[in-house]
Amino acid sequence: MLARVFTSAPIRVVILLLAVAFAIDLPSRSGAPWKFFAETSGAALLVLVLYWLLVTVLEQRPVYELDRRAALPQLLLGVGLGVAVSIPHIVRLLVTTGASWTPKPVPLFLGTAVLAATSEEVLFRGTVLRISEDFLGTIGALLLSAIFFALLHEPAIRTETLIAGISMGACFILTRKLWLSIGGHFAHNFLLSVLSSGAMKKLEATEGDFQMAVLVGSLNIVVAIAFLVVAQREGQLRSSRFLRRRRKAAPVD
Repeated sequence: MLARVFTSAPIRVVILLLAVAFAIDLPSRSGAPWKFFAETSGAALLVLVLYWLLVTVLEQRPVYELDRRAALPQLLLGVGLGVAVSIPHIVRLLVTTGASWTPKPVPLFLGTAVLAATSEEVLFRGTVLRISEDFLGTIGALLLSAIFFALLHEPAIRTETLIAGISMGACFILTRKLWLSIGGHFAHNFLLSVLSSGAMKKLEATEGDFQMAVLVGSLNIVVAIAFLVVAQREGQLRSSRFLRRRRKAAPVD
């Protein structure tokens, strides 16, 4: 009875959420930039270790979503995708103002991006999307995880963040691993931090910012649709538990 309680979907979500919260609270967030980078990178590694340990114990299965053989190629591909969808922001900044590079804050940006990308992908894609998929189906779980992801970043859901959540969820659905979405999330967060913090000369908000946000959102939509189409062809999309029961109960002609 007790084992069944701890392996139920809501309890697994809570346990994994607490594990992620514990790990991301460890870095001191003070001191030298490279010390901060080392601490946040260590916390990100701890998030992965705790996820692997808890999934292994609670679900009694290999943790395919952290397959080490796929880690490097999918991380690199994810970084490339993250850079690609961020190009409009980068180009606009460089063309209109030129670069004013300040290398000192880079370790801070790197550490923050590594920890945020790892912990949020483990939480929203590895936990919320993956576990709720059995009940809601792939598309329902994708939307739910993207809504939670957007709410974490803004009290009111922003369309751009919601679309980014859908795009990163599509990365997980296609590969059934976390590496691709972690790489894309890291690249996006790092570049966004650099562009918005003064490491490069900052622009005043203009109509061009809105146009760039629309363009970046459109690129994310293209990525999400393309990945979901491929996932559908490869049989990676799953029906909700309700639909599966209806099909099972339907009379056979």
